[in-house]
Amino acid sequence: MDFSHLLRPKNFDDLLSQEHLTSLESPLRILCEKRVLGHSFFYGPAGVGKTSLARIIANVMDLPFFEFNATSLKIEQLRKIFEQYKNALEKPLIFIDEVHRLAKNQQEVLLPVMENNSVLIIGASTENPFFSLTSAIRSRAMLFELKNITDAALLTLVHKATKDTDISLDAETKDYLVKSSGGDARAMLKLLEFCSSVSENITLELLKSLRPNALSAGSSEAGVHYDLTSAMIKSIRGSDADAGIYYLARLIEGGESADFIARRLVILASEDVGKCKSTSANINNFMYDKCE
Repeated sequence: MDFSHLLRPKNFDDLLSQEHLTSLESPLRILCEKRVLGHSFFYGPAGVGKTSLARIIANVMDLPFFEFNATSLKIEQLRKIFEQYKNALEKPLIFIDEVHRLAKNQQEVLLPVMENNSVLIIGASTENPFFSLTSAIRSRAMLFELKNITDAALLTLVHKATKDTDISLDAETKDYLVKSSGGDARAMLKLLEFCSSVSENITLELLKSLRPNALSAGSSEAGVHYDLTSAMIKSIRGSDADAGIYYLARLIEGGESADFIARRLVILASEDVGKCKSTSANINNFMYDKCE
């Protein structure tokens, strides 16, 4: 059973944990219902409803909907749509997922149609658009952040998914399913789907066999990578041992290279801990000053 498809939000009220964007008083919803929403980019963690929100907007504004992924998008595809709707009475909504992967020349292709409003461009990204999009694109659009889905909302989603089915989970199993999903509804529903294909009586052991560890942001993405590293160094610099160990554990759990962590700690020791001499040493081709 494809829970992700069956439970995809169909309207603003169905979208979980995004009340700042979907409540009756929210500017985004008001603009959509008045059919005057401008070009917009949604950013936030994976599985929080960015694509669903774009589809809801297309439905509310009654616009033709074209969906693309930046990893496979070809400029010629966009130009065909631009030409098709060049003199049309209605404009299409073009949704581009993973928009941070658009090359600079691809972003520049969007500028003329964004300027004359012949189409409505909406993009989605897990990365902050202040860093991933050009200033020309940002100046022609609004930016909206989506937040992690709360555990309470995820639990409600589990109840919806298992309602009127023979799937059973005890309280402890539900708790692990929710908390191990890290606010990602898609990941939670996919795990539930796989488990229910194995057995309708879903146990904690079955969940852990498919997801032995809770999902986390990891450290592979640039923003998380440098945020965690900086937090570890600043915690040690501030003599907060507990915080330093916590961020070190986050880096290790996220799969960060031991060599990289060691080099950063050597730099920290050189700059902030010891009094450095003029002699140098080499660890893994990284030069640093010896410290007393």
